[in-house]
Amino acid sequence: EYCAALYGVKTWSEEGKGFIEDALRQTGLESCEHTRVGDHFRKGLSGGQKKRLCIAEALMKRPSVLILDEPTSALDSTSAFGVCQMLQGMVRKAGLVVLCTIHQPSHRILGMFDDLLVLAAGRTAFFGPRTSALDHMVSLGLPALEDGGSVAEYLLDVTNPD
Repeated sequence: EYCAALYGVKTWSEEGKGFIEDALRQTGLESCEHTRVGDHFRKGLSGGQKKRLCIAEALMKRPSVLILDEPTSALDSTSAFGVCQMLQGMVRKAGLVVLCTIHQPSHRILGMFDDLLVLAAGRTAFFGPRTSALDHMVSLGLPALEDGGSVAEYLLDVTNPD
């Protein structure tokens, strides 16, 4: 409620309460509504729940575009996948545009993205539909992905040869 009030949501109104409940539902935090965040001395939310809480806070601004810097960093693969599933659901159900940086996506997570922007030394190496990334790299004369190889690792390898 405090965060919502900071962003001008009238938390005492039915509309405001509904808005908060909606943000908690969208981020899967309904069961954590009255849980303290926690710190080094008190247990509270898990790492994945804290990431989701940051996203819920951003939703208080009622954005049409959500820009996230490494929403999966410091999370185990299951929690990272859960955060990406939540974001994908927001895109599909609410029409929210989500832009995010992910430095080392797993194969499962990479497959959730519609479009990719791949950078090499700060420059655009590829921008377009995820399904076109491999063909684009091969069209540049780069070696093809080996059978059974990870697309995410391949893109990292060919754009960062060091």
